Amino acid sequence: MEKSMKRTTGRSAAVMKVMSIFSGVQVITILCSVVRTKLVAIWVGAAGVGLFGIYNSATDMLLSLTLLGIGASSIRDMAATEGTDKTLAGIVVKRWGLILGMAGALVMAALSRILSEYSFGDTSHTWQFSLLAVCMLFNALTTTNNAVMQGFKRYHNLARATVWGAAGGVAVSAPLFYLLGIDSIIPAMLTFSVITFAASYANRVRLPHITIDRHIMWEKGRGFLKLGAYMTVTGFSGYLVAYLFISWLSSRTDVATAGYYQAGLTLFNRYAGLIFTAIGMEYYPRLSSVAHRSKALSVYVNHESTLLMWMLLIIVPVFIVCAPLIIRILYTADFLVMLPMVTMGITGTVLRGLSWCMSFTILAKGDGRLFLITEVVSSAICLSLNIAGYSIAGLAGLGASYTVWYAIYTAIIAVVYRRIYRLELRRTTILQATAVFGVAVATAAIAMTSLWWINSPLVALCAAAGAIGLKKLYCR
Repeated sequence: MEKSMKRTTGRSAAVMKVMSIFSGVQVITILCSVVRTKLVAIWVGAAGVGLFGIYNSATDMLLSLTLLGIGASSIRDMAATEGTDKTLAGIVVKRWGLILGMAGALVMAALSRILSEYSFGDTSHTWQFSLLAVCMLFNALTTTNNAVMQGFKRYHNLARATVWGAAGGVAVSAPLFYLLGIDSIIPAMLTFSVITFAASYANRVRLPHITIDRHIMWEKGRGFLKLGAYMTVTGFSGYLVAYLFISWLSSRTDVATAGYYQAGLTLFNRYAGLIFTAIGMEYYPRLSSVAHRSKALSVYVNHESTLLMWMLLIIVPVFIVCAPLIIRILYTADFLVMLPMVTMGITGTVLRGLSWCMSFTILAKGDGRLFLITEVVSSAICLSLNIAGYSIAGLAGLGASYTVWYAIYTAIIAVVYRRIYRLELRRTTILQATAVFGVAVATAAIAMTSLWWINSPLVALCAAAGAIGLKKLYCR
């Protein structure tokens, strides 16, 4: 076990390298998205922003349903195989991506009239929704191309494809916004889809052309299609809960309060969560490759948890202290009303990190039904806690409910991890996570007293300890 741990921790340099690459990629992607939305607001106006949101929402919703989650589920199959089997798996994923992408395009075209009536109250936008069928096809092909790159661990290819796709899409669509105004939305979306696909295709994993009959297509694809279907339902339950709560909040208060909640959630759930996305690029394929070897699986989970806790020891205290400045930079001073929510909610990121490391075990083992059960139960708990949290303490209560939610979710995943899979977290891992969470809570408590200067030595100490821990882990 000790030898295995040493070999695994020797991969820390590789993990850190991949994480640094995709942290930068995520930042660039978000900046491109911000620039794109800003240009629409300036040159097209509020109506353009609204149309952009409606068309994007319809496309994303139908794509998530028709693509059956194979962008994530197929990574497991590719990472768990080698040689000829891996090549065959990659080819099958791409073929299924084409089939499901074409099916999605047909669904979009067939539903175009209904979507127009539901979204705008008439059929005047039917042809616009019909044209979005092209986006459905190219987005599906891009998703599966990127999945193959991740499954084959071609991280540099995937990073280049993502960056060039995002930057190229903005560069090409910007002139359309300026020249065509409100009429640029559909052409810009079509152009963006084609550019992102072109960037993905240019960096694709080159696989041989092999004739595959329908029997092999089904046999090789059945596993990730089944898991993907479970993931699709799980994702839908998450979107449903988010919609139900924000609708409840908006009807109970006003649209502005709902906006503050959404902005605060984006800060500590998406922006602070960039580190999870970056690490997951390397962690998920690696975990999938040892899914049937319990000792190796346990070692990887403990190693990733340790690595993540050292990072969060640096990030969370700094985020808490800098939260007022971050809010002013990304939003305006009016949004400082959500500061208590952000300060309390960011502490839950530590628990999210620990549960995240363990929950990937369910996906790595391809246990779709268990994944569906745990996530649906978690979503129901989230909705209940959010309603209770806001009813008791307003926006601050939503920050607290986020942390309590992840405390309960961590307990659920820990039971699955230990009782069902017979895996163990090392005592040192548990103690480290407890200590980091304690530091996060203490920093948040001090910050909420407005005595920010008291936090300065604590933040400096945490940053130093985290840096030393990462260096030791990196140098093993």
